[in-house]
Amino acid sequence: MKKTFSIYGILVLMSTLLPDVLSANDEIPADWKLSSRQAGYIFFEKAVPKAEFSYYKYKLSNPNQSTRNIALEFMKNVKGKNLRPVPKIKGWEYSYVGNLPCATVVSREDDYAVLINVCGEAEVSDISRLIKISKTQFN
Repeated sequence: MKKTFSIYGILVLMSTLLPDVLSANDEIPADWKLSSRQAGYIFFEKAVPKAEFSYYKYKLSNPNQSTRNIALEFMKNVKGKNLRPVPKIKGWEYSYVGNLPCATVVSREDDYAVLINVCGEAEVSDISRLIKISKTQFN
């Protein structure tokens, strides 16, 4: 039986992987496809079961902005609702309007914000590999 994530479980996984230095040798998991790659943004999706993964890295206009305000700003851009904090790991759960349950982890790297967002159902090993791939794209 394959392990799929709970929202809390994936937040814990993402928060533990954020500080690590990761290699670029990982390939995109078989069921996933790269949907979009732009400056500061990479997006993967999977059809069955439906899941989305995105990684954002951008310069903060206000370096003193709190991680909660960063998450709220992100939610406005993706039309999220019902933001619920998970304080132990500086993460949030929310609902994506008309779509899937989501989780977001916010991290800071100097004057940059890093947001990792997962919606839907995905294997923990797939999410781990997508985080590694994304980090190597922006480091």
